[in-house]
Amino acid sequence: MAEKKKPEERKNEILDISEKLFKENGYERTSIEQILKELKLSKGGFYHHFKSKEEVLDGIIKRFTDLAATSAQEVVENPDWDARQKMIHLLAAIRIDSQDELLTEIHRPENNVMHLKSLLESTKVLVPYFGQVARQGIEEGHFKMEYPDEVMEGLFLIASIWFDEGFFDLSDDQKFQRAAAFMEMAEKCTGDHSGMFQLHNIIQK
Repeated sequence: MAEKKKPEERKNEILDISEKLFKENGYERTSIEQILKELKLSKGGFYHHFKSKEEVLDGIIKRFTDLAATSAQEVVENPDWDARQKMIHLLAAIRIDSQDELLTEIHRPENNVMHLKSLLESTKVLVPYFGQVARQGIEEGHFKMEYPDEVMEGLFLIASIWFDEGFFDLSDDQKFQRAAAFMEMAEKCTGDHSGMFQLHNIIQK
């Protein structure tokens, strides 16, 4: 008799297999039937955990953003870094996360609904960490902002959209120019003219 899996274990298994298939075949080209076949699972077993394929992707996106939030929290809580160093590490994390294979698939033009959901979830989960670092920078005297949370939200959205290949088809030169321009914006928006916001600081992280 096969061992009955715990609900959370089964749910994570569905997410793992679905993520694998979404990467291999694309979200739109992956059916619930394919997921069931890969898992050797009944429809009842699937719908006990998820109402639809879209809800599965919601779960994958949440899992991804939760991991990103854990990394962001580690940066924010690092006692050895001042706000400038923390901000550079957070910005570098956006650049690294944007290269994830699944996010590349989500950001394809044919997946616009999922694309926007991913962007909104990331903004909701990650922007508070940027705001926390911004307020620390103000207390330390490095940053000068009247509306740190709103400024950070704006910069985060610019970074998330401006470098998104699902929105823009950019050459390597255009990507570099935008990255340099973004760092200039970050410097001006934070009021930090120490030279910390240099492109090479992001690239080498």
